[in-house]
Amino acid sequence: MTVLLSAIFLYVRRYSIMPYLYLCSISELGSAYDIGWFNLFIDFI
Repeated sequence: MTVLLSAIFLYVRRYSIMPYLYLCSISELGSAYDIGWFNLFIDFI
């Protein structure tokens, strides 16, 4: 799971700064929100 989030983190960082800031704010809330963000990320693609 950590490797997957790292790959997403690097991709988002390269793609746009806004999702990067969004991810940073979410990571402070807990890992449960990371799954929700990941689902949102898939829907975005």
